[in-house]
Amino acid sequence: MRHILASHTDAPDVGRVAAAAGVGMVVLSHYVPTEGPGAPSDEQWIAGVRRHFKGRIVVGKDLLEL
Repeated sequence: MRHILASHTDAPDVGRVAAAAGVGMVVLSHYVPTEGPGAPSDEQWIAGVRRHFKGRIVVGKDLLEL
């Protein structure tokens, strides 16, 4: 768990970075945890990013094409 926290950006920080960069869309990929009890729903991931970013947010899934 320490490795995950130290090497990944949490959802609110993703929103901050995206807003500061002026991008129009964020695609979340390689997010953890993705399965099992306590794993956040897509809506929870989006809500975390949404705190600081008002553009389009996509929770990436295998084989997703945009």
